[in-house]
Amino acid sequence: RDQQNQSRASVPYRLLDLWADVLADKKSADITILTQRREDAGRGTRPPQGNSQAEQLEELCAHSAVLCAASPVLRAMLRGNMCESTSREIRLTDHSRLAVEVFLSLLYTASLPDPQDPTVATLLEALAVAHCWQVEHVLEQLERRVVDRLDLEHFEEVAEAAL
Repeated sequence: RDQQNQSRASVPYRLLDLWADVLADKKSADITILTQRREDAGRGTRPPQGNSQAEQLEELCAHSAVLCAASPVLRAMLRGNMCESTSREIRLTDHSRLAVEVFLSLLYTASLPDPQDPTVATLLEALAVAHCWQVEHVLEQLERRVVDRLDLEHFEEVAEAAL
């Protein structure tokens, strides 16, 4: 593949709609991603007293073919000898559902989930997921979106994430 031609391509909206439909199709999904229910996941807060870890998790669905094609880390997890290859479940308990939804939407469609405009904190959290899983094109998209939103209000938060 020619990397110079990979950065920008004209894609028909129907194709983006098709991939959005694939992402939304829970029946064809073969992977469950478990995330934190609370939107403050990954920020050092504890679940409310009396709630078990299982009660704090929410499920998102994805397709192993897409995940494995996009990420060498996920390919190893889902096709190797790791527990995820047999359980078909990926636990991301340090990340919020919204951050993982942003990551998946960018992975499948190169666009943000409708109709929300995620906060800088959510974009940074999704960036951490993309970095962990080594999904370069999602990393690039998230980096651009964070830079576009960079201002004095968010500077400290972005600088802290950069370290």
